[in-house]
Amino acid sequence: MSAAIDKHLRRPRRREGIAHDLADDGEVALFDRAGLRLLVLDPIGSGVWSLADGSRTEGEIVDEMLAVFTDVSRERVAADVGQFLEALSRDGLLDLE
Repeated sequence: MSAAIDKHLRRPRRREGIAHDLADDGEVALFDRAGLRLLVLDPIGSGVWSLADGSRTEGEIVDEMLAVFTDVSRERVAADVGQFLEALSRDGLLDLE
């Protein structure tokens, strides 16, 4: 199985202990267990974060984002979603399984 297929099939899941708060403007603030703000996500990042609950594959998250952003190529959305998920994983905010 190629790395691209593996990446497409992994199931991103938010880590336990990371709380989030949705603002009126669509941004999400992420907090650790101590209540310290870790990161503020724009509405696009917030959409990916909300979908990263372990029930969807990365490919399914890309599909859902494509339903909203119809003027962007699949390749671009897949690359952006993949890079974003990798960054959240590096920051300890979600697991990529």
